[in-house]
Amino acid sequence: SNGQPIDSISAPQIQAGNQSRYLLRLPPKQFVWLTLRAVGKRGDRSTYSQPSQSVLAYSGAPLTELWATFDRDAADTIVFYGFNVRTNDGTIIPTNPQWARTNVRSLSPPNALTDSPSGNYTPGTTNFLMLAPFVVPAGRTTFSFAHIALIRATASHYGAIEYSTDFGKSWKWWGSFNRQSVQEWGSGATVQNAPWYWVHRSLANHVGDTVYVRFAVVAGALGSDDGWYLDNIGLTDSVATVEPPASPAEPVVEISPNPATDRVEITIDDQLRMQITHIEVLDLTGRVVSSMPAHMITAQSRHYVLDVSTLASGAYFIRYVTERSAGVRVFTIAR
Repeated sequence: SNGQPIDSISAPQIQAGNQSRYLLRLPPKQFVWLTLRAVGKRGDRSTYSQPSQSVLAYSGAPLTELWATFDRDAADTIVFYGFNVRTNDGTIIPTNPQWARTNVRSLSPPNALTDSPSGNYTPGTTNFLMLAPFVVPAGRTTFSFAHIALIRATASHYGAIEYSTDFGKSWKWWGSFNRQSVQEWGSGATVQNAPWYWVHRSLANHVGDTVYVRFAVVAGALGSDDGWYLDNIGLTDSVATVEPPASPAEPVVEISPNPATDRVEITIDDQLRMQITHIEVLDLTGRVVSSMPAHMITAQSRHYVLDVSTLASGAYFIRYVTERSAGVRVFTIAR
Protein backbone atom coordinates (compact mmCIF):
# COMPACT_ATOMS: atom_id res chain seq x y z
CA SER A 1 0.00 0.00 0.00
CA ASN A 2 3.05 2.33 0.01
CA GLY A 3 3.66 2.17 -3.76
CA GLN A 4 6.67 -0.13 -3.51
CA PRO A 5 6.98 -3.33 -5.60
CA ILE A 6 6.21 -6.46 -3.59
CA ASP A 7 6.89 -9.24 -6.05
CA SER A 8 7.85 -10.07 -9.62
CA ILE A 9 7.03 -13.05 -11.78
CA SER A 10 9.50 -14.57 -14.19
CA ALA A 11 8.13 -17.61 -15.97
CA PRO A 12 9.63 -18.29 -19.40
CA GLN A 13 7.36 -21.30 -19.83
CA ILE A 14 4.25 -19.06 -20.04
CA GLN A 15 3.05 -18.82 -23.62
CA ALA A 16 0.84 -16.14 -25.14
CA GLY A 17 -2.82 -17.12 -25.10
CA ASN A 18 -2.46 -19.52 -22.16
CA GLN A 19 -4.02 -18.91 -18.75
CA SER A 20 -1.51 -18.81 -15.91
CA ARG A 21 -1.81 -18.38 -12.17
CA TYR A 22 0.59 -17.10 -9.56
CA LEU A 23 0.22 -16.97 -5.78
CA LEU A 24 1.43 -13.72 -4.25
CA ARG A 25 2.96 -14.12 -0.82
CA LEU A 26 2.04 -11.04 1.21
CA PRO A 27 2.31 -10.11 4.88
CA PRO A 28 -0.96 -11.25 6.49
CA LYS A 29 -3.71 -9.14 8.02
CA GLN A 30 -3.26 -5.95 6.06
CA PHE A 31 -4.62 -4.11 3.03
CA VAL A 32 -2.49 -3.71 -0.10
CA TRP A 33 -2.97 -2.02 -3.45
CA LEU A 34 -2.20 -4.40 -6.33
CA THR A 35 -1.18 -3.11 -9.75
CA LEU A 36 0.13 -5.36 -12.54
CA ARG A 37 2.52 -4.56 -15.39
CA ALA A 38 3.69 -6.95 -18.04
CA VAL A 39 7.29 -6.92 -19.22
CA GLY A 40 8.23 -8.11 -22.68
CA LYS A 41 11.87 -9.02 -23.30
CA ARG A 42 13.69 -9.39 -26.56
CA GLY A 43 17.39 -9.82 -26.06
CA ASP A 44 18.57 -7.12 -23.69
CA ARG A 45 15.59 -4.90 -24.41
CA SER A 46 12.58 -4.73 -22.04
CA THR A 47 9.20 -3.22 -22.90
CA TYR A 48 6.75 -2.38 -20.13
CA SER A 49 2.98 -2.33 -20.50
CA GLN A 50 0.74 0.33 -19.02
CA PRO A 51 -0.09 -0.49 -15.39
CA SER A 52 -3.41 -2.18 -14.73
CA GLN A 53 -6.13 -0.56 -12.67
CA SER A 54 -5.18 -0.72 -9.00
CA VAL A 55 -7.14 -3.17 -6.86
CA LEU A 56 -7.42 -2.92 -3.09
CA ALA A 57 -7.00 -6.37 -1.53
CA TYR A 58 -6.84 -7.81 1.97
CA SER A 59 -4.19 -10.42 2.68
CA GLY A 60 -4.92 -13.23 5.07
CA ALA A 61 -7.94 -15.16 6.25
CA PRO A 62 -11.18 -13.27 6.96
CA LEU A 63 -11.86 -12.40 10.57
CA THR A 64 -13.95 -14.81 12.63
CA GLU A 65 -14.83 -12.07 15.13
CA LEU A 66 -15.33 -8.35 14.61
CA TRP A 67 -15.55 -5.82 17.44
CA ALA A 68 -13.61 -2.58 17.07
CA THR A 69 -13.52 0.13 19.74
CA PHE A 70 -10.34 1.73 18.31
CA ASP A 71 -8.72 1.79 21.73
CA ARG A 72 -6.09 -0.95 21.43
CA ASP A 73 -3.57 -0.37 18.65
CA ALA A 74 -2.44 -3.97 18.27
CA ALA A 75 -5.97 -5.34 17.97
CA ASP A 76 -7.57 -2.59 15.91
CA THR A 77 -4.89 -1.79 13.34
CA ILE A 78 -5.81 -4.81 11.21
CA VAL A 79 -9.52 -3.95 11.23
CA PHE A 80 -9.65 -0.83 9.04
CA TYR A 81 -7.95 0.95 6.16
CA GLY A 82 -8.81 4.43 4.86
CA PHE A 83 -8.04 6.26 1.64
CA ASN A 84 -9.18 9.58 0.21
CA VAL A 85 -9.91 10.17 -3.50
CA ARG A 86 -10.54 13.27 -5.57
CA THR A 87 -14.13 12.79 -6.62
CA ASN A 88 -13.98 14.19 -10.14
CA ASP A 89 -11.41 11.66 -11.40
CA GLY A 90 -10.99 9.01 -8.66
CA THR A 91 -7.33 9.86 -8.01
CA ILE A 92 -6.09 8.90 -4.55
CA ILE A 93 -4.75 11.95 -2.68
CA PRO A 94 -2.46 10.78 0.14
CA THR A 95 -2.17 14.32 1.57
CA ASN A 96 -5.92 14.64 2.13
CA PRO A 97 -7.34 13.68 5.55
CA GLN A 98 -7.46 9.93 6.13
CA TRP A 99 -9.63 7.96 8.55
CA ALA A 100 -7.89 7.81 11.92
CA ARG A 101 -8.50 7.52 15.65
CA THR A 102 -9.56 10.57 17.63
CA ASN A 103 -9.95 11.22 21.36
CA VAL A 104 -12.06 14.35 20.83
CA ARG A 105 -15.20 12.27 21.44
CA SER A 106 -15.88 8.56 21.89
CA LEU A 107 -18.66 6.26 23.03
CA SER A 108 -16.21 3.91 24.75
CA PRO A 109 -13.22 6.03 25.85
CA PRO A 110 -10.64 6.95 24.98
CA ASN A 111 -10.93 6.73 21.15
CA ALA A 112 -13.37 6.72 18.27
CA LEU A 113 -12.74 6.80 14.51
CA THR A 114 -13.30 9.81 12.24
CA ASP A 115 -12.78 10.71 8.60
CA SER A 116 -11.29 14.12 9.40
CA PRO A 117 -9.14 13.97 12.53
CA SER A 118 -7.50 17.37 12.01
CA GLY A 119 -10.43 19.60 11.00
CA ASN A 120 -13.33 19.70 8.57
CA TYR A 121 -13.43 17.29 5.64
CA THR A 122 -12.20 18.43 2.22
CA PRO A 123 -14.79 19.48 -0.41
CA GLY A 124 -14.82 17.54 -3.68
CA THR A 125 -13.49 14.32 -2.15
CA THR A 126 -14.71 10.88 -1.18
CA ASN A 127 -13.09 9.41 1.93
CA PHE A 128 -13.38 5.62 2.10
CA LEU A 129 -13.05 3.36 5.12
CA MET A 130 -12.65 -0.37 4.44
CA LEU A 131 -13.12 -2.94 7.17
CA ALA A 132 -11.24 -6.22 7.06
CA PRO A 133 -13.44 -9.02 5.67
CA PHE A 134 -15.25 -11.22 8.15
CA VAL A 135 -17.29 -14.42 8.17
CA VAL A 136 -20.81 -14.04 9.53
CA PRO A 137 -21.33 -16.42 12.49
CA ALA A 138 -24.68 -18.03 13.20
CA GLY A 139 -25.02 -16.45 16.65
CA ARG A 140 -24.20 -12.83 15.69
CA THR A 141 -25.84 -11.88 12.42
CA THR A 142 -26.26 -8.14 12.96
CA PHE A 143 -23.69 -5.56 11.88
CA SER A 144 -23.82 -2.74 14.45
CA PHE A 145 -22.10 0.59 14.93
CA ALA A 146 -22.57 3.82 16.91
CA HIS A 147 -22.08 7.11 15.09
CA ILE A 148 -22.43 10.89 14.94
CA ALA A 149 -22.82 12.27 11.40
CA LEU A 150 -21.93 15.97 11.46
CA ILE A 151 -22.00 16.09 7.66
CA ARG A 152 -23.40 19.06 5.78
CA ALA A 153 -27.17 18.81 5.29
CA THR A 154 -27.33 18.89 1.49
CA ALA A 155 -27.94 16.18 -1.11
CA SER A 156 -24.30 16.17 -2.26
CA HIS A 157 -22.84 15.66 1.24
CA TYR A 158 -23.47 12.42 3.12
CA GLY A 159 -21.91 9.43 4.81
CA ALA A 160 -22.71 6.12 3.14
CA ILE A 161 -22.41 2.50 4.25
CA GLU A 162 -22.34 -0.45 1.86
CA TYR A 163 -21.53 -4.14 2.02
CA SER A 164 -20.30 -6.74 -0.45
CA THR A 165 -20.65 -10.53 -0.48
CA ASP A 166 -18.69 -11.07 -3.70
CA PHE A 167 -15.27 -9.75 -2.60
CA GLY A 168 -15.92 -6.18 -3.71
CA LYS A 169 -17.16 -6.86 -7.24
CA SER A 170 -20.46 -5.20 -6.35
CA TRP A 171 -21.71 -3.25 -3.35
CA LYS A 172 -25.16 -3.20 -1.76
CA TRP A 173 -26.48 0.01 -0.25
CA TRP A 174 -27.16 0.01 3.50
CA GLY A 175 -28.00 3.67 4.00
CA SER A 176 -26.75 7.25 4.13
CA PHE A 177 -26.55 9.86 6.89
CA ASN A 178 -25.90 13.56 7.45
CA ARG A 179 -27.09 16.26 9.85
CA GLN A 180 -30.66 15.81 8.61
CA SER A 181 -30.75 12.17 9.75
CA VAL A 182 -31.17 13.02 13.45
CA GLN A 183 -32.81 16.17 14.80
CA GLU A 184 -30.16 16.58 17.51
CA TRP A 185 -27.46 16.64 14.82
CA GLY A 186 -28.85 19.86 13.33
CA SER A 187 -26.89 22.97 12.45
CA GLY A 188 -26.17 23.91 16.08
CA ALA A 189 -24.75 20.53 17.09
CA THR A 190 -21.05 20.01 17.72
CA VAL A 191 -19.05 16.86 18.31
CA GLN A 192 -19.08 17.67 22.03
CA ASN A 193 -22.87 17.85 22.43
CA ALA A 194 -24.28 15.67 19.64
CA PRO A 195 -25.71 12.33 20.83
CA TRP A 196 -24.48 8.95 19.65
CA TYR A 197 -26.97 6.87 17.67
CA TRP A 198 -26.84 3.14 16.98
CA VAL A 199 -27.39 1.53 13.58
CA HIS A 200 -28.07 -2.20 13.20
CA ARG A 201 -28.14 -4.00 9.82
CA SER A 202 -29.05 -7.65 9.36
CA LEU A 203 -26.73 -10.21 7.76
CA ALA A 204 -28.95 -13.16 8.67
CA ASN A 205 -29.11 -14.25 5.02
CA HIS A 206 -25.31 -14.44 4.84
CA VAL A 207 -24.35 -16.81 7.66
CA GLY A 208 -21.06 -18.45 6.70
CA ASP A 209 -20.38 -15.92 3.93
CA THR A 210 -17.37 -13.63 3.73
CA VAL A 211 -18.53 -10.01 3.91
CA TYR A 212 -16.78 -6.70 3.28
CA VAL A 213 -18.19 -3.44 4.70
CA ARG A 214 -17.13 0.04 3.70
CA PHE A 215 -18.04 3.52 4.90
CA ALA A 216 -17.58 6.65 2.76
CA VAL A 217 -17.92 10.37 3.37
CA VAL A 218 -18.95 11.93 0.06
CA ALA A 219 -18.27 15.67 0.02
CA GLY A 220 -19.77 17.87 -2.67
CA ALA A 221 -17.70 20.41 -4.52
CA LEU A 222 -18.92 23.28 -2.34
CA GLY A 223 -18.93 23.55 1.44
CA SER A 224 -17.62 21.40 4.26
CA ASP A 225 -18.41 20.31 7.83
CA ASP A 226 -16.96 18.51 10.86
CA GLY A 227 -17.30 14.92 9.63
CA TRP A 228 -18.37 11.42 10.66
CA TYR A 229 -17.53 9.77 13.99
CA LEU A 230 -17.78 5.97 14.42
CA ASP A 231 -17.32 3.75 17.45
CA ASN A 232 -18.02 0.20 18.65
CA ILE A 233 -18.25 -1.41 15.21
CA GLY A 234 -18.90 -5.12 15.20
CA LEU A 235 -21.09 -8.18 14.87
CA THR A 236 -23.79 -8.46 17.55
CA ASP A 237 -27.00 -10.31 18.35
CA SER A 238 -29.00 -7.06 18.40
CA VAL A 239 -32.28 -6.83 16.53
CA ALA A 240 -31.57 -5.27 13.15
CA THR A 241 -33.37 -1.99 12.56
CA VAL A 242 -33.46 0.75 10.00
CA GLU A 243 -33.50 4.31 11.32
CA PRO A 244 -35.89 5.86 10.41
CA PRO A 245 -38.19 2.94 9.53
CA ALA A 246 -38.17 2.35 5.81
CA SER A 247 -41.38 3.03 3.94
CA PRO A 248 -42.82 0.00 2.11
CA ALA A 249 -42.93 2.23 -0.97
CA GLU A 250 -39.20 2.99 -0.87
CA PRO A 251 -37.39 0.97 -3.54
CA VAL A 252 -34.22 -1.01 -2.85
CA VAL A 253 -31.63 -0.02 -5.45
CA GLU A 254 -28.46 -1.95 -6.24
CA ILE A 255 -25.71 -0.69 -8.55
CA SER A 256 -23.01 -2.93 -9.98
CA PRO A 257 -20.20 -2.98 -10.71
CA ASN A 258 -19.21 -0.15 -8.43
CA PRO A 259 -16.69 1.19 -9.35
CA ALA A 260 -17.77 0.86 -13.00
CA THR A 261 -15.78 1.17 -16.21
CA ASP A 262 -17.92 1.26 -19.35
CA ARG A 263 -21.38 0.30 -18.15
CA VAL A 264 -23.37 0.15 -14.94
CA GLU A 265 -26.25 -2.17 -14.09
CA ILE A 266 -29.13 -0.87 -11.96
CA THR A 267 -31.61 -3.16 -10.21
CA ILE A 268 -34.66 -1.54 -8.61
CA ASP A 269 -36.84 -3.62 -6.32
CA ASP A 270 -39.93 -2.29 -4.60
CA GLN A 271 -42.91 -3.91 -2.92
CA LEU A 272 -45.57 -1.80 -4.67
CA ARG A 273 -44.18 -2.25 -8.22
CA MET A 274 -44.36 1.48 -8.88
CA GLN A 275 -43.76 2.81 -12.37
CA ILE A 276 -40.21 4.10 -12.91
CA THR A 277 -40.43 7.33 -14.90
CA HIS A 278 -36.82 8.58 -15.10
CA ILE A 279 -33.31 7.19 -14.59
CA GLU A 280 -30.51 9.73 -14.94
CA VAL A 281 -26.80 10.11 -14.20
CA LEU A 282 -25.73 13.40 -12.63
CA ASP A 283 -22.29 14.81 -12.00
CA LEU A 284 -21.39 16.38 -8.65
CA THR A 285 -22.77 19.77 -9.73
CA GLY A 286 -26.20 18.23 -10.38
CA ARG A 287 -25.90 18.39 -14.18
CA VAL A 288 -27.52 15.51 -16.08
CA VAL A 289 -24.75 13.81 -18.07
CA SER A 290 -26.58 10.66 -19.17
CA SER A 291 -30.08 9.23 -19.04
CA MET A 292 -31.98 6.07 -19.80
CA PRO A 293 -34.03 6.41 -23.02
CA ALA A 294 -37.74 6.60 -22.19
CA HIS A 295 -38.68 3.66 -24.41
CA MET A 296 -36.39 1.38 -22.37
CA ILE A 297 -38.18 2.14 -19.09
CA THR A 298 -41.20 -0.13 -18.82
CA ALA A 299 -43.55 -1.14 -16.03
CA GLN A 300 -42.31 -4.73 -16.24
CA SER A 301 -38.58 -4.04 -16.19
CA ARG A 302 -36.64 -3.70 -12.94
CA HIS A 303 -33.15 -4.21 -14.37
CA TYR A 304 -31.43 -1.53 -16.43
CA VAL A 305 -28.02 -1.11 -18.06
CA LEU A 306 -26.53 2.35 -18.63
CA ASP A 307 -23.62 3.03 -20.99
CA VAL A 308 -21.11 5.26 -19.16
CA SER A 309 -18.17 4.70 -21.50
CA THR A 310 -18.11 8.36 -22.56
CA LEU A 311 -17.96 9.72 -19.00
CA ALA A 312 -14.70 10.61 -17.31
CA SER A 313 -13.48 8.78 -14.20
CA GLY A 314 -14.93 10.11 -10.97
CA ALA A 315 -18.01 10.00 -8.76
CA TYR A 316 -21.56 10.39 -10.08
CA PHE A 317 -25.13 10.12 -8.86
CA ILE A 318 -27.85 7.91 -10.28
CA ARG A 319 -31.25 9.52 -9.80
CA TYR A 320 -34.40 7.45 -10.21
CA VAL A 321 -37.92 8.84 -10.18
CA THR A 322 -41.06 6.79 -9.56
CA GLU A 323 -44.69 7.82 -9.64
CA ARG A 324 -44.56 8.48 -5.88
CA SER A 325 -40.96 9.11 -4.88
CA ALA A 326 -37.42 9.78 -6.02
CA GLY A 327 -33.98 8.74 -4.81
CA VAL A 328 -30.28 9.17 -5.44
CA ARG A 329 -27.43 6.67 -5.23
CA VAL A 330 -23.72 7.30 -5.69
CA PHE A 331 -21.37 5.31 -7.90
CA THR A 332 -17.82 5.71 -9.18
CA ILE A 333 -16.25 5.32 -12.61
CA ALA A 334 -12.63 4.18 -12.42
CA ARG A 335 -10.44 3.22 -15.38
